[in-house]
Amino acid sequence: LDAFFAERGSARIDLLKIDVEGFEPDVIRGANGLLRSGRIAAILCEFNEHWLGRRGTSSDELYAMIRGYGFQECGIQYQAGVELQNLMFEMR
Repeated sequence: LDAFFAERGSARIDLLKIDVEGFEPDVIRGANGLLRSGRIAAILCEFNEHWLGRRGTSSDELYAMIRGYGFQECGIQYQAGVELQNLMFEMR
């Protein structure tokens, strides 16, 4: 995502929706620059324990990754151990 948006000169992303069957951490890593610069205002992300587990990670790790960029849940709160949940995050 960093390279894609660098080519297009986009200044800001209002909402990044991520639902890619276990590849969510890869998307987050690919948007590292955008996330660190505060150019993404909100993230809507699927947490699917089954698919994340097949990729060698977990919902807990994905949650920590998103929170590590300074995002917090808005609305529904994260619940560890839930097989499938969709959460909205916004920059603190």
